[in-house]
Amino acid sequence: MKIAIFGIAEHWINIDITFAFPTTLDSKTLDEIVGVYETSDGIYRTITRDGNRIYSQKTDSQKLEIFASSENEFFYENSFYHFTIIRDKNDKVIKMVMHGPGPDEDAIKTNKIPKERKTFNISAEDFEAFVGLYESEDGIEITITQKDEKFYAQLSGQPAFEILPENKNTFFFTVAEATLEFECDVNGIVSGLTLSQGGRSLKLKRK
Repeated sequence: MKIAIFGIAEHWINIDITFAFPTTLDSKTLDEIVGVYETSDGIYRTITRDGNRIYSQKTDSQKLEIFASSENEFFYENSFYHFTIIRDKNDKVIKMVMHGPGPDEDAIKTNKIPKERKTFNISAEDFEAFVGLYESEDGIEITITQKDEKFYAQLSGQPAFEILPENKNTFFFTVAEATLEFECDVNGIVSGLTLSQGGRSLKLKRK
């Protein structure tokens, strides 16, 4: 199975295309990785299982199925993200290391219960100020839309991903660790946005 590159910033981050093939793990191994993992900045990834199927869910994001390529290597279908399970000398799972477009990110296995990421209340009418087409200097476009009181961001040729408001000008994606921060001109009119992901950022102007 090929891990296709479809991520939020695929066109502006240089990523190597990798290949992985799913393998089946026994129940004992699956149970060992199930649990909650916490990053240094308080983001949680919760690993669950349903029979032989396993899932990962980041704080305030959608639950996504993950696949094992080995006992300690896991990947997301149609994504550039994958992670490695780290064990101690007694073979006990102690953390995961997430690999993606930015620096690797450690998440320690913990007994904590994840807290939900708070969202800002914004009406569909107010969000209309952000709706439109945005373009970077090198031609990357993001279209901001809304439907049924849900808000979406879509790169050219890619699916539309839901975004949630963190404050009146900043939104986060539900399927990736990325944010959009909208900028206004001196008259208070939305003039552009900054896409941030994996420690990198990209500025786009409203067309």
